[in-house]
Amino acid sequence: MTQETLREAVARAICCASGCDPDAQHEGSPIWVDWIDEADAAIATMLERLRKLPNEMADSIAKKHFVSFEVAKLIGRDLATAFQQENSDVSS
Repeated sequence: MTQETLREAVARAICCASGCDPDAQHEGSPIWVDWIDEADAAIATMLERLRKLPNEMADSIAKKHFVSFEVAKLIGRDLATAFQQENSDVSS
């Protein structure tokens, strides 16, 4: 998924959760565009959380997937890195 489609998907979800039809037109654009700032904030928050993978979460991953705690933390770090690369202008 590209960064643009991720932003759109999140903006559309927020739009729907607000009770609006994301495909409705507003000032010549789909109304979901009005939720881009909120989408960027949500994406930035998810990235921040991924970067700070709590020890409890790493421990849970380790137990569930039968990997070491250190490997679980690396998995979280790799996810955060991939997410950041995909959304570099949002997380800056």
